Amino acid sequence: LQHYFIQSNLSMGVKTPQLQTTTAPPSSSPPPLNLGTRRVKQWFLCILALCHLAAFSSLYLQWPGLYGEEGVMPAHQAATRGFSVKLLAETFNMPLRETAELVCVIGTVIAGLLTAFPILRVSPAYALLGVLYFSLYQVGRKFLWFQWDIILLETTCLSVLVAPLIPSKHNMPHDNISLWLVRWLAFRLMFASGVVKLTSGCPTWWGLTAMNWHYESQCIPTPLAWFFHQSPDCFHQLEVVATYLIEIIYPFLFFSPVAATRAFGVYAQVLLMSLIMLTGNYNFFNLITIGLCISSLDDSQLPTAGTLVSFISPVSNGGLGALAAVIKLPFKIIRAIVKWPYRVATGSFKYPLRATCTLGILSLLALTGWVVRVLFGVGVDGNCASVTFGRPELNWFLSHFVPLAIVMGLISLLTNIARAFVLTLGSNQKRIRKLGEVVQTSLVSCVAVTMFAVSLVPLTELDQGTQNQLPLSVNELYHRSTMMAHKWATGRATVTRHGNVK
Repeated sequence: LQHYFIQSNLSMGVKTPQLQTTTAPPSSSPPPLNLGTRRVKQWFLCILALCHLAAFSSLYLQWPGLYGEEGVMPAHQAATRGFSVKLLAETFNMPLRETAELVCVIGTVIAGLLTAFPILRVSPAYALLGVLYFSLYQVGRKFLWFQWDIILLETTCLSVLVAPLIPSKHNMPHDNISLWLVRWLAFRLMFASGVVKLTSGCPTWWGLTAMNWHYESQCIPTPLAWFFHQSPDCFHQLEVVATYLIEIIYPFLFFSPVAATRAFGVYAQVLLMSLIMLTGNYNFFNLITIGLCISSLDDSQLPTAGTLVSFISPVSNGGLGALAAVIKLPFKIIRAIVKWPYRVATGSFKYPLRATCTLGILSLLALTGWVVRVLFGVGVDGNCASVTFGRPELNWFLSHFVPLAIVMGLISLLTNIARAFVLTLGSNQKRIRKLGEVVQTSLVSCVAVTMFAVSLVPLTELDQGTQNQLPLSVNELYHRSTMMAHKWATGRATVTRHGNVK
């Protein structure tokens, strides 16, 4: 183009000054690898650190009343032999309460630093957070046996693979593999959460009346919960239907090769978790679920700093305007969450790709409407009575869709592993560094395949027929891994599935 510009001016008799062309000096190091997941990884690690901050700080405040000498369940009465805060107290010859409070303080400080400073988000820091919280979990018993405590520990284990070993601003080829493990955990969490509502046989979930009692029986309802509780029965029934769709159907979109459909599924989960946070206090459970789900996104599908500032800036103006902004803030967040999947799906494309993405989203909405109409008997007028399928249809669904989930997960995992090796072998790194990346990618791939195989046993508990078809090696791997973890945690022998004492 530069040559054509000069020749055109010369042909018209226009003197064009000679343009100086400069060549950049050759770079001694190859350009950083761009996988489109650097911000996603940082968001996930930041949200996990924020969850640890909430977990440690809240447990510090509640420890005397729960586990003190005159608490509800004194910690010194916990029968633990393995690694726990009791073992730390005995090792350092400190009182148990002071040791537990010191562990909470250390965990709170580390989590706060990781939340504030991205450069500190490395694997050893998250491993330390996991060890500290596990030491408290060992003596927590019933008060720490909730779903979110176990999810926090499992997510922290995965974060050791996601976070870099040393501070680094660049991506590694195996980042997509470790983030895929987070995505697989998000799928299993949401899919199982929706299915167990039906497999439990609870008449309120089958009769679409569960939300009639949810707001007044949940964990610490917020003031907004009262207003939601006053909604008509039809609205509550639609809430149950939406919960089934978001938790059972939409998680399959996490494995879609199309980014737009993944964003649609992810932000449906974000909308559900945001509404739960507005009406009830489940500590960090909803936040960590959001952190797990965003692992399915790309960097371009995350909100930018300007988007976040647009929500906060009106609040900082002061006066009545700030009060009005605070009142409008929850509704602005909900509206943005609802609109965001379409914007991220179509905003970066031009026609006809934008039209294709729009058509895909409309197809998903049409499929959703069909499921609501056929399976749940929701008419145009919004009248809902009960689900139009029974336990046999549910068993048929599980017998087909649990294997489908395994196949989709396996294909997605192998695709990410192949992509990681292609990026590793095709990079312009020096031979020694490329060899190191190949070794790292191989190790992470082996760990990912092993963790995927181990997770199949608890996943297939949703359908006994699928579990019976699992290879014997997968069952043995699961029981050996759980036996080793139990022995390390408790210091006691366990009994395997076949009755052998080890």
